Amino acid sequence: WMWRSVSSSGGSSSSSASAQPWRRLAVEMACLAEIMQFGQTAPVASDQECAFVWKGGETAAVERMVQYAAADGLGNHMRTRNQLAGRNSFSRLSPWLANGCLSPRTVYWWAKEYFEAKGGQQHEQDPSFDHFQKFTFQLCWRDYFRFYCVRFGRQVFFLLGPARRSRPWRRDERIELLWKKGLTGVPVVDALMRELQSTGFMSNRGRYTVASYLVFYLGVDWRVGADWFESLLLDHDVCSNYGEWASMANVAVDLGERYPLGLKGRGPTSGRISGARGGGGDPWAKGVESGDAIFDPWEQAAQYDKSEAHVRRWVPELRHLPPGQAHRPPDMGEAYPAPLATTSRPMVKRAAARREERPDRGDGGRHQAQAAPQAQAAPQATTFYPPTDSSKRRWRSKQLVTTVQDAVVGA
Repeated sequence: WMWRSVSSSGGSSSSSASAQPWRRLAVEMACLAEIMQFGQTAPVASDQECAFVWKGGETAAVERMVQYAAADGLGNHMRTRNQLAGRNSFSRLSPWLANGCLSPRTVYWWAKEYFEAKGGQQHEQDPSFDHFQKFTFQLCWRDYFRFYCVRFGRQVFFLLGPARRSRPWRRDERIELLWKKGLTGVPVVDALMRELQSTGFMSNRGRYTVASYLVFYLGVDWRVGADWFESLLLDHDVCSNYGEWASMANVAVDLGERYPLGLKGRGPTSGRISGARGGGGDPWAKGVESGDAIFDPWEQAAQYDKSEAHVRRWVPELRHLPPGQAHRPPDMGEAYPAPLATTSRPMVKRAAARREERPDRGDGGRHQAQAAPQAQAAPQATTFYPPTDSSKRRWRSKQLVTTVQDAVVGA
């Protein structure tokens, strides 16, 4: 995609960078090298609190670490990490980590020293908030998905995933395009998708929200979302991206009945309170029948965009609405579309799925992973294979996974 971006603007990469290093909404993203080198500001400069400049290199990464090492940043990470916006709500270190400008070990020891300098005390003196543990836990997930790709190799790109879980996925070009362009009729999803296309970045909670909507509300092949993220994210990492998408679709691993949600854990527990201790909603309870963690976009918006500022910033069609209506706008006719879906689609129940996942063939499920698209495609004349324009990206991703495997084996 980087080559196409440069070529579409005409001339070489150097001339393209000097002429137009940043491309706005509805235009293909400029290549990563241009964005990281020239440090263009995302098109939200009217809101100084959320305006952020991306600039490549270790020096810029260290500067960002210094900015985030504050009481309203790292010192309050567990409380603010799920917000959709805010300059210090989350670290934003992932692009530098993904591109090798910053070592995860450096980040770990920096965070450890920050809290040790505070005498091990947490912000607000509340023992229920362990900001250091929650922050470093994200670094652990980064490592986990590398081992995940080493363990499963090409299976991480299969429709059924390493868990070999058959689910009623579909392909629909119109719906996929509306999701990509931020025209689903769900304000928070549209705001996040427009932010991604315009800036190349999205908050962690935002990624869960839009992924859940594509997978569980629209029922679209999860790899469509993974591929779209791969084409736009500044911090794209093959292992983390495909691992997280497979995890959301609950096809990443099958951990047995003790962990019905796969990598999402054990499911709902007693005494959960929506919004308590930095949490918002209860995605574990919504998909309990199918064993999924389903994020209700309206619930997420109410919890993490309470002021409606993020939606109003990225969905100008809703700015004129009175307070309290931006997340659930009234019928606006052609001015803004009605939601593509308001309830999640029924998925295969776990007990039935497990019987389908384990055919008595002795081939590890490979036959099913290859035959399922053909068997399901006939009635609807659709295909479950990735979009053709993503073949080069997917090939490079598979090559990288193979390289990681070889490096680990060689070590």
